[in-house]
Amino acid sequence: MIQQSEVQRIGKIIKPHGVGGEMAVNVPAALEWTDDLDCLVCSMDGILVPFWVESIRDKSRTTLLVKFEGVDTVEQTSRFMGVTVYMPLRFIAE
Repeated sequence: MIQQSEVQRIGKIIKPHGVGGEMAVNVPAALEWTDDLDCLVCSMDGILVPFWVESIRDKSRTTLLVKFEGVDTVEQTSRFMGVTVYMPLRFIAE
């Protein structure tokens, strides 16, 4: 089980981006992560759940575009809307 002390809040999923399962994450400021980032953690029904990252890229200074493995349609992204996103501390660039 992932503990709150192992992650840092980075933002909130605000909307789907396109039709292929990509989602826009609103972040408070530009965020840097290590090259080996392979998962993000979402708060789902009060539980921290890891999701494997298929791709992640900057859209703007305050928006990231994230695609999780196995989330391939707009319909599948609906359960993520409004969800808080966390990054495991080991992936945050210093």
